[in-house]
Amino acid sequence: IIKPFAFLWVVVSVLTLFLGRTFCGWFCHMGSWQDGARYLVDRKWRWLKPLHGWGVLSFPVICLAVLMVGIVVSWVRIGFPTEISLQRSTAPVMDIPFMDLVTSIFLLVLINQALFGSRAICRFLCPLGLWLKFFDFFSRARVRNARAVACTGCLECNRHCRMGVDVNYQIHRFGEVKDLQCVKCGTCTTRCGEDKLKLSLWAPPDFPGPI
Repeated sequence: IIKPFAFLWVVVSVLTLFLGRTFCGWFCHMGSWQDGARYLVDRKWRWLKPLHGWGVLSFPVICLAVLMVGIVVSWVRIGFPTEISLQRSTAPVMDIPFMDLVTSIFLLVLINQALFGSRAICRFLCPLGLWLKFFDFFSRARVRNARAVACTGCLECNRHCRMGVDVNYQIHRFGEVKDLQCVKCGTCTTRCGEDKLKLSLWAPPDFPGPI
């Protein structure tokens, strides 16, 4: 018997072989949550600067702390567990109210966006994203340099990349974005003032190459 979650992993993995990490860029619910959090942070708290260097190491600790706060708040509302056992049970381990769970996830996404930048959970924590990078390596779907015109160096592609990819460097060095963090969302292609970038499944015959 194939369970639905395992079936989803198989389908998404095969899709990634042909279309790259488009699932992450277009269909992942957690990615959508983080994009919404990015919009809020950019609009309301522009003064916040993401942590860099050693500060990134605090990411898993903060994730765990936020989730634990949500669990404890739920316990305060519905009562603390009366029994702790290491035996396997068919009963729910934590019966957390739906809205408490949603609130915890929202706070987790919002805090991580403010402290670690765009799509921090995708970049540092998501196991599916890590798994899909293997299949994306063999995919020919790439953001490519589509026009043989000079780059103005505006760096709009870098500034609006959801995954923090140095698109400008990748295009100058390889003529296409080879960084496996790229989720094929196409944001950089719409932000390029020279209309140089294009998301395609293969390099066209007149592919300009590196610039």
